[in-house]
Order: sequence, then C-alpha cells, then structure tokens
Amino acid sequence: MVLVVGGDGSILRIAPDAARNDLPILGVNTGKLGFMSELDTHELRYLRQLQQGQYTIDTRMMLDVNVLRQGEKVYSACILNDVVITKWPLVRLINISLSINGTLTTSMRGDGIIVSTPTGSTAYTLSAGGPIVSPEFTGLVFVPIAAHTIQARAFLTSPADAVEIAVSHDRPSDPAISVDGQFVTCAGRIERVVARRGDADV
Repeated sequence: MVLVVGGDGSILRIAPDAARNDLPILGVNTGKLGFMSELDTHELRYLRQLQQGQYTIDTRMMLDVNVLRQGEKVYSACILNDVVITKWPLVRLINISLSINGTLTTSMRGDGIIVSTPTGSTAYTLSAGGPIVSPEFTGLVFVPIAAHTIQARAFLTSPADAVEIAVSHDRPSDPAISVDGQFVTCAGRIERVVARRGDADV
C-alpha cells in the first residue's frame, strides 16, 4: 500500500502511480482539505489494525484524458478527480462542442466545462453546481461553467462512453486545461480533449 501524509493534493499526485502499480492508498490528513483521507493525525493508532488485516479497500475509478491537435496526441494523463477546459484570458468566452461516442450532444459558449469522476464530484464540480455522485457509479460527470445559455445542464454518462470536447478558435480566447488542479502546458493550440474511464482503478 501507499501511505500518503498530507492533504487531498498529495493523494491526487500519487494516485496515477498507485493505480498503475495496483496499490491501495491510505491518506493521513495534515493539509487543509482531507476529504479523501481516511485518518487524521490523532487517529494514527488505527494503523496497527493494518497488520491485523482489519481493513477494507474502497475502489475509485480513474479518468483517462488525451489532448489532440490535428489528430495527434500532444498530452495524456490518468487522473482521479477532474479535467477542466476553461478560457484564457479569463475575461473572454470560449465555444465548446461535446460529442459522446462520435455523436454531437451539445454546443455551448461560456467559461468552460468540467469532466469529473464520481470522486471529483465533491471538488470543483460541486462548486460549479454539479451533483454529488456516489463513488460506486463508474461513469463521467459533466458540468458547464457559467454557460451563456439556459439549456446547459450537468449530466452523467455511462461507464463505456468516450467523450470528445472540441474547442472553436473563432473567438479571441484560447482554451486552458487543468488536470486535478494542475494547469497543462501544450505547445500550440488545443483543439480536442478526449476523456473516458481509465483502464486502472485506485
């Protein structure tokens, strides 16, 4: 197992490595947020129960994210919480089209969109007005960010769905992407982001 001493950010950073190596994570919260941690510092006595086999493992799905330009992959990641496609500079809007399994589902103009796992539904997704989703659900959560329309709503997909988000560049704003709270740097323009349930769980 992996013992993580810190906050939720520490768990988010180690989760991809833990998933790839099929290792469970036990978090001990010493940070500002501890939603993902099982123990606080005054509960360290419970670590003795690990040696006695007195524990259960709660499995969480991961999210595979690929950024494409002219059909070629320029960035990929496996993450635990969410990927956010937003605008830059912040005072401009971006146009987004969302397709599920190759079928156009919706188009919107606004500040961006959040693609979240059920674990991430209590993070930025919650702040943006999205639903809190049970960790047992294994689909994706989509929440528009300040969409300039009355028709944009949060929705869920099935576990097998592959979702593609296309960003139009006919506006004076370029998209920015963050994964689990960390901004991603991609040389050149971001055209498409593809997200689907990851192959590994944590």
